[in-house]
Amino acid sequence: MTTDTQLKQDVLAELDWEPSVNATQIGIEVKNGIVTLVGHVASYAAKWDAERAAQHVSGVKALVVKMDDVSADGLRQGYPETAHIPIIALSANALAHDVARGMEAGFFRYITKPLKLKEFIEALDAALEFAETASPHGTEN
Repeated sequence: MTTDTQLKQDVLAELDWEPSVNATQIGIEVKNGIVTLVGHVASYAAKWDAERAAQHVSGVKALVVKMDDVSADGLRQGYPETAHIPIIALSANALAHDVARGMEAGFFRYITKPLKLKEFIEALDAALEFAETASPHGTEN
């Protein structure tokens, strides 16, 4: 029977092996064969790959996933030509710490539901103004 300590090491090794996953961003907790993945990954695809990798480890009885999967930087990953484009998050997660995490994740604005039209339009206007001044190509038409 695999111990929780060994299972944690095996899951970490599997995450390290998966090229789309940055294992340093994922915490692993194991209790009675139940593996919990916590942390932040760059994209939904990386979250999915981390889940699949952990499920492939022999001895995992169940998997609990507590990972955030979207950041503005993650959305831009691999596309440096779009780095100047502001990204506005729209989310039902409306607590103060959710908004703070969204802003820390690199979003230009973090708007919570229910959508307030005036706030949304103001955020769009600010994003467009920012994009025009931050664009490496100016406002070519």
